[in-house]
Order: sequence, then structure tokens, then C-alpha cells
Amino acid sequence: SVTVWVNPVVNISSFSRVTCSGANFSFSAINVNNGIVPVGTQYTWQTPSSDVIISGGSAGGPANSITGSLSHTYSSVQTATYVVTPSTAACGPGSDFTLTVFINPIPIFTTQPSVVTCGGVPFAITPSDGVDVVPANTKYTWLAPTGTGFTGGVSKTASADISGLLNNSTGFAATATYFVSPTAPGNCVGSSFTVIVSIVPNAYIPALSTTTCSGVGFNFSPQSGIIPTGTTYQWNPPSGVSINGGAGGTGAAISGTLNNTSNITRTATYQVTPLAGSCRSEEHTSELQSRQYLVCR
Repeated sequence: SVTVWVNPVVNISSFSRVTCSGANFSFSAINVNNGIVPVGTQYTWQTPSSDVIISGGSAGGPANSITGSLSHTYSSVQTATYVVTPSTAACGPGSDFTLTVFINPIPIFTTQPSVVTCGGVPFAITPSDGVDVVPANTKYTWLAPTGTGFTGGVSKTASADISGLLNNSTGFAATATYFVSPTAPGNCVGSSFTVIVSIVPNAYIPALSTTTCSGVGFNFSPQSGIIPTGTTYQWNPPSGVSINGGAGGTGAAISGTLNNTSNITRTATYQVTPLAGSCRSEEHTSELQSRQYLVCR
């Protein structure tokens, strides 16, 4: 009898794999799925070709797998094609096949997004593709912001935008810094970047009161609470019994002329909204008492 050991000849069909831009990869063919792949198959490959500029591609082998790291700066999936020669120690080279690598993009931020918001007002930033590389459906993850002079701001995972609600606890502008990690589809993580949020202070003023005489103009500037520099006021006509005059208005102080038509002290109540720049505070009540005065004959 004669026993003949027949070694297999490597015969691999073309196949494809997926990677992230800039990530190291190691690909090899799978027996049956990709053809005949004997144990110990080695690969030698040429520099990959592509229709766009892709860095990192080079020739290599012989090796047990096809390795490399391909990078691009586009916001869409790009492809690179390797021509690969497989071989075995027993039977030598087999027929060439192609390996197509689909390279998913990663977010690339060369600018640092910023936003100006009012204390207590929600903000949201949705970065757009253009100057920065922002693939479609990029998600953002961040920790609670750092900084002083504000409260609020929590961490978030896999958000479609960068958002939050911060309260300025001072009468001056405060800054919150978010450290954000972007992730594109395919779990392709880009480098972290910062978002600077400038929080314009709101005016926080308690209910106040003052006294004036009937028919005498008054000019009242609140002095208590948190009053940012440049705060102005907006008010509606006052309410009260036996009171006339006193129109609504706006200004750096709350002003008007009230007439008391009775013989006792009456109270006029103004609903006042303080405005710190473009930031509108919640309404606070200021009581302005109209005091009776005597008309001498």
C-alpha cells in the first residue's frame, strides 16, 4: 500500500472587514466562510489603494494576519483595498485575493465650542460637520462641569447634543467647563474636547417696599438681593384701591407718579421683572406705598 498525504492549497475568496479611522487592526481569512484556509496560512500584501487620501497604509508580510492602521479626516465611511497573496509552507502561494477595509470616521474637533446662556435657562449645542469632522449620529458623553460661581450641571452619556442647565449664584459672569468625549457610529471614539459655557447672572430680588406722597414722582432702585451691573426693570401698571396714575414702563429704576384719592395711606403693588442684559429674571413683587399728604388752603 502507498499512503499519500495530500496538502491543501490555499484558495481564499475576496472579503471585507470594518475598522475605525486610526485604530490598529488585524484581519485574517476564516476557513469555509472565506474559502480554503489551511492552518498556518501566511499573508503578504501590497500598499492599499483608495479613491481618497488615507494615511497609514503600507505593504507587509509574510504574517499570520493582515495588520495595519488606516486614518482619514472625512466624516463619512471610506474604503481601502488590499491585494493579498496567501501561501502555505507545504504548497506555496495561492491565488491573490482582495481585502476591502471599510474605515468608519471618528469625530475630530479642532475648535472648542462655546455658548453664552442665562442662569436658569437650558442650553444645547449640536456640533455640525464642516470646520470640525462630525460624522452623522455622533453621540457625546461628559462629566459634571468644572468651575466656580454656578450650581447645576450633571454628567450625561450618549447624548445627541451637549446640553444642561446652570444657575449663576453670583452677580457676576461665571464660567463652566465641560470635558466631552465624542463617539461616532461603530463605536469610533474621537479625542476629547472642551465646551466653555459662560453663564450670565440673573437678578434675584426679594419683594420690596418704599413710600411716596400722592402726586409726587418717585424713583426707586432696588438695593437688596443679587443685582448684576446694568440691571434694568420692566413693570406693569400697579394695582391698588383708591390709587390712580402709575403706568407700566422700563428703565434703570422703577419710577412713576401715583395719586391717592382717599384720606388714608393706600398701597400700590407693581409686578416688576428685572433684566440683567438679555437675561430675564422671574417676576418679583415690589410694593410701592402711596402716602396721603395734606393740601393746605
